[in-house]
Amino acid sequence: EHESASVILADQNLRPGGHWTMAYPFVRLHQPSSNYGVNSLPLGKTRDSKGREREDANDRATAQEILEYYDKVKDQFLDSGRVRCIFNAEYHQAENGDHILSLLNSTVEGKI
Repeated sequence: EHESASVILADQNLRPGGHWTMAYPFVRLHQPSSNYGVNSLPLGKTRDSKGREREDANDRATAQEILEYYDKVKDQFLDSGRVRCIFNAEYHQAENGDHILSLLNSTVEGKI
């Protein structure tokens, strides 16, 4: 909606992927991959004759595939020039309204 907007993505994990960064390696999605991910980058591998993602109950990404997928999503966001990703960090708003980004396992903290 706002072409000039920029985003700072702060994540407590060391890399993109949320809880999948801590999942057992043998874990896979319980639903088709086509139901998961972000709209701009399909996760599912099954395509119809026109190349569109198609639901396939047997196409369920593994933890490693999901981590690789979210690395691609991160790269796509960074390539836009409008997103900065800061991992191993936590965001909070101070009582005075300042926006604070703290690096975890560090004494570094900065106002954003």
